[in-house]
Amino acid sequence: MDMQKSFLDCKEYAAAGAYEEPHRSLFYRKALAIRRFYERCELPVYQGKPLYPSGVMQTKMRIYPHYLNGLKIAEHEFKDDYALAEQYKQDFCKYASSVPIEHTVAGNMWTHGMPNYERILKEGFLSYVARIEKIEDADMEEGLLHLIKGIERYAERCVEYLISVKAELRLINALKRVPMYPAEDIYQAVEGWNFILYLDSCDNIGCLATGLLPYYKGEDIRDLLANLYDNLDENDGYSTSLPGDYNPLTLQCLDASKGKRRPMIELLVDEDTPDCVWEKAFEVMKTMNGQPAFYNKKVIYNALRERFPNITDEDVKRFCGGGCTETMLAGYSC
Repeated sequence: MDMQKSFLDCKEYAAAGAYEEPHRSLFYRKALAIRRFYERCELPVYQGKPLYPSGVMQTKMRIYPHYLNGLKIAEHEFKDDYALAEQYKQDFCKYASSVPIEHTVAGNMWTHGMPNYERILKEGFLSYVARIEKIEDADMEEGLLHLIKGIERYAERCVEYLISVKAELRLINALKRVPMYPAEDIYQAVEGWNFILYLDSCDNIGCLATGLLPYYKGEDIRDLLANLYDNLDENDGYSTSLPGDYNPLTLQCLDASKGKRRPMIELLVDEDTPDCVWEKAFEVMKTMNGQPAFYNKKVIYNALRERFPNITDEDVKRFCGGGCTETMLAGYSC
């Protein structure tokens, strides 16, 4: 069976890409598959919201990028192509953990994580090329370059689509820059954050208030944050962390969550937490959404320092619980 042709015939472009070069490593083949997905996948419908994409992730493909394992297969949808699904699983779903299922929490050989939003917004994805080209492993180098190319083409396609539907000009201009080039202002930063979130299947937001601070010039961005939160919620995403270094965006991040189910907000507090933060947190709690959760800042930070004696103070402040809720450092875990 010509697997590439078979998957192309049923418009499974990611899976077809995985069989373009069948003698390469699984890493390379998955990376190429993801590139092919972003080159030809259905684009999200523009909803008139300030951020794009917005709403439930849409794909007509049954094999598609996903944070848990690179490529996810919705095998129950292969009703008429059972043999294709079984062959794909045999070739790409090879490994299993020996950990008993009752101890695997939310995953088996994988878990949650979050991209390094801050670095991507500061440097842009294209800046990664020079570092990737220094990698000696050819499959890893070429695979990562495929990923960059795929993301770049996806962003270009989104711009072309937004122009065609006469979307808001600032949104179009923002996507001409982010995430491939550095963000220049707070709107581009939030749009870039949102775009990266969708690339990662809307899993976790990371440390939003501190990450956006370099672009903040006193603007009211609660409408953007509310849109971002809704996007996470509609895709069953998880958490964000508000570290103990409070700033004006801390209050906006809290305010935007009123009445919202997600993200699960981890607010780090101690005896030095300003009254304005407590008051805003209680305001949010009165909307009956179960947010925020209060985390003991000193206990968490000290536990991280004890577990990792060489950890820097800067890295400690990247604490963010992923999923529900594994202890992680935003952008550095998984």
